[in-house]
Amino acid sequence: MNEKMPVVLREKFGLVHVPSSGRCRRWAQRCRAQLTAGLPPERAGLIAAMEVFPYEAKEIVSGSAPDVASLLDMTD
Repeated sequence: MNEKMPVVLREKFGLVHVPSSGRCRRWAQRCRAQLTAGLPPERAGLIAAMEVFPYEAKEIVSGSAPDVASLLDMTD
């Protein structure tokens, strides 16, 4: 996993805390499951964030952060 991933994920979804690498991987797994179900990437990323970070994720994501596809590439 790219070392910048936790910080970028925090910025993207307005998280209060920088997530652990385990939670970043969990977000990626949930996001990929949503993509497989047919959701558009940004929606899939938001739903995954709300599942993994239920008390922190915001429905309005940062437009300046990388797109979900780029975030998923950071986890490989």
